[in-house]
Amino acid sequence: MSRWKLIFVVSLLCEQTGAADWDAKTSPGPQRPVALAVLPEGDMVLVANQRAGTVITVNYVQGVIERRWGPFGLLQDLDLLPPRHAVVAVAEPPQLVAIDLDAAESDAWRTRHLSHRPSAICVSGDGARVAVTSRSDRLVTVITTKGLHATDGETATKDATVSLPFQPGRCLWLPDQRHLLVADAYGGKLAVLDAAAETVDSVRAIPAHNIAALALGRGGERVFLTHQAIHGGAHTSREDVHWGGILTNVLRSLAVRDLVDPAADALKHNVTVHLGDIGRAAGDPAGVAVRADGLTVVA
Repeated sequence: MSRWKLIFVVSLLCEQTGAADWDAKTSPGPQRPVALAVLPEGDMVLVANQRAGTVITVNYVQGVIERRWGPFGLLQDLDLLPPRHAVVAVAEPPQLVAIDLDAAESDAWRTRHLSHRPSAICVSGDGARVAVTSRSDRLVTVITTKGLHATDGETATKDATVSLPFQPGRCLWLPDQRHLLVADAYGGKLAVLDAAAETVDSVRAIPAHNIAALALGRGGERVFLTHQAIHGGAHTSREDVHWGGILTNVLRSLAVRDLVDPAADALKHNVTVHLGDIGRAAGDPAGVAVRADGLTVVA
């Protein structure tokens, strides 16, 4: 099944489980799925529904919803935590929820209070840490996953908090599992954090805004990101609109070695692909995924 069909099926299933399945006072109408992760089973996906505050597993081959958790509140993002957990970011009330995907309902989740409202999360490749960005507070919090398995209300570990000179959006752990790449939620800044030292190694700017997604390429040598670019010298005329002179939708890749070296030019080994063409404009780019064979898919 193609990625587009998968997204459509999941969205349709989520929309069809509205007022019929949930109390109308808590989740009337559309569920509004905002984040999705493919489970190891291959035909199962985990979906966070922002409006309903629920997390569900969807078998998109059979077209059925198999499990539900929550409601937890206003959901923002989710990521998988190996081997069989998921971490969910909840904006209201500010918290992380760790879900054991195999546990019975009564023992399925633990909550971890957050001091700041989360915007996005990412779990490190070794499963040891989860990074939480907070757009309104301009900071990133790194929490060891041991804290997510603690008893509700217990603070098992001290959070590491790093302030940034911009409002952070998406984040991505780099292959060494020590450095964290954080993207500007609105502009074109990229910060590389040393999570172990709790410091900002570098802040660089690329010609971009609305950085929507980050993903590691095959082999972990490159980072792929989707974004838009505004051309400052253009005019909102018919000609500039038609020829794409105002706004460009971009898939860009950067070398990891350039990002982790504070003295390097982040754009030295830059590769860009413009999405869409004259008369065939692309929509605003969102997610990006890179398959094991190198095929890159943009939503």
